Amino acid sequence: MRSVHLASDFRNSTAGRYHLTESAYRIISQVASSFTRDADRAMILVGPYGAGKSAFCVQLARLLGGAGTPELLEELARVDPALGNAIQSPKRPLLPILLVGAREPLARALVKGLVHSLKRDGHHRILARLQAEMDDSLTEPNPSPQQVASIYQRAAQLSYLAGTRGILLIIDELGKFLEYAALHPKDGDIFVLQELAEASARSGDTPLLMIGVLHQSAGAYARRIGRTHQLEWAKVGERFRELPFYPDDIEQLTLIG
Repeated sequence: MRSVHLASDFRNSTAGRYHLTESAYRIISQVASSFTRDADRAMILVGPYGAGKSAFCVQLARLLGGAGTPELLEELARVDPALGNAIQSPKRPLLPILLVGAREPLARALVKGLVHSLKRDGHHRILARLQAEMDDSLTEPNPSPQQVASIYQRAAQLSYLAGTRGILLIIDELGKFLEYAALHPKDGDIFVLQELAEASARSGDTPLLMIGVLHQSAGAYARRIGRTHQLEWAKVGERFRELPFYPDDIEQLTLIG
């Protein structure tokens, strides 16, 4: 099974067919339910290496972004007609913002990633409005957690300019950002996740859905730092709904095949 890069494979129209496994179906259903429950819009997808998390996130971004493949949509409708209808409803889709982890400050990467995505995908009207209203925050070398959350919340509100109704933020390999934060605890970078989770919970009719992807629970990345910081990380983790992604042996064979 080849390696998948979230951002580039999302735009690769020649990507192969995706098989809807039980794990994938369960999580699609849970994510879809967040449209009616504001408090559940911040999620952490946790699963081991090789489980197919990145490939799944590519398909999830396509589904919620209004670009799901006909084969996957048909399979989803066959397994769960109500869920299939909800995914294919004529309501506006979400605008995907897709990031891949690196060992750098998360807050800075979030702002940079949003601006890059809006430019690359031609959403110049959204970017122009953000720059007119929040240019100081967008150009801040080290934006605060509050600034980052405000930028994303406003981007979700402005997403109608792209024909969408909110933002879908997926951070693949979030662990790389957490490893950096664990080595630089004074930067307070972990708190940007808390601020984003709280912003998602109050995003209302212009949803801000956030999904971080990890190989292990967030607390595991904090073992090298002191107890005080571990407790702070635990508080941040409470803002997120954990979505286990552990395909069984049969599902793994399906993914490989």
